[in-house]
Amino acid sequence: MGRLRDRRQATGMSSNLPIAATKPTLERPVVLATFFQALADPTRVRILELLAEGPMTVSELAALLGLAQGRVSAHLTCLRWCGDVRAEVDGRFNRYALVDDRIRSDPRDRRVDHPRQRRPSHVVPGPGDRGAVMTRRVELLWFADCANHSAARRMLEEVIAERAPGTPIIDVDASDPVTAEHLRFPGSPTIRVEGLDVDPTYADPGDYTPRCRLYRASDGLRGLPERSWIEDALRA
Repeated sequence: MGRLRDRRQATGMSSNLPIAATKPTLERPVVLATFFQALADPTRVRILELLAEGPMTVSELAALLGLAQGRVSAHLTCLRWCGDVRAEVDGRFNRYALVDDRIRSDPRDRRVDHPRQRRPSHVVPGPGDRGAVMTRRVELLWFADCANHSAARRMLEEVIAERAPGTPIIDVDASDPVTAEHLRFPGSPTIRVEGLDVDPTYADPGDYTPRCRLYRASDGLRGLPERSWIEDALRA
């Protein structure tokens, strides 16, 4: 005991400090780890975004995400364990809903700002470019099971006819997982102009599994980008 008292005096540690106060508390780290585990997977974040629109069944979520029901169920199990989602019995089915309404706020309002996408200088008009024909590289990325692929192409063709006549559309089939990974494919349909996503709020999801893509548009979640986004990208 004498040696322990001498050590405390040498290090400036008070001998009157309760033993419990010298031990690190684990409650806060455990709570934080549980919270971030729920957000560690892009698919779980998309599920939370969908449930922010209202309760849904596994089959409804699977259809919107373009994933197998078993995979969606596994993510829901994790979200329930983390305390973010609850199951509500609706007849023969379970409907899943958010536990806390504060999750309904748009995650983009809280995230760290990403560097803004910038168009390369060779496609930005300069003072002497009046009347010059501006070329654009327009890509439409999709995968085979995407129901919105055709509608996206029609909208893209209409906008090009009005804003940039004669601009070719480069069709890119990203159904193969290896191709999708190489292209950093965020989902189908994806439209890029000069290599940049037309969604002005786009952030790389980090998950490039071939699947349907959802956009947070002015009227809620939808399977197509806003027409105005394409117009702005072609005009930039």
